[in-house]
Amino acid sequence: MRNAATISSGRAGFPAAFWEMNRKDLGDALCLLADHPIAAVGRPVGGPAIDATPAAIDLVRLRLILGADWGFCHTFERNLRAVADLWREAPIPGAQFGVDRQVATLLKDIDMAPKSIGWKARSRVGERVRWYKTPEDARR
Repeated sequence: MRNAATISSGRAGFPAAFWEMNRKDLGDALCLLADHPIAAVGRPVGGPAIDATPAAIDLVRLRLILGADWGFCHTFERNLRAVADLWREAPIPGAQFGVDRQVATLLKDIDMAPKSIGWKARSRVGERVRWYKTPEDARR
């Protein structure tokens, strides 16, 4: 069974070309953020201790994955901002969590997370060199 952190980190449930997420993909991510708490080692950010169930979006796991890969981190952050834009355009009435706050929490946490030497080196290059693969690239 996949947990919400795995799904939200793009390792399952989303297309291979994260750069090209469509509105449906963004909507799926929006629903995940609206329905699942964000937790670090069993504690939701800004809240009381909870059981770190597979339903929680795990900050520790996201820090490890995104702190090691600048390209994935950059794409993840861009997609989070697109999800926040979609939320402002079409919020879900009665959502358990405000997606704008969830996105802000994730972006702040990702920014503060430790980064690998490779991540730091690749970040200096930035978007001058393509960092993502399209499905066509993966087939070659």
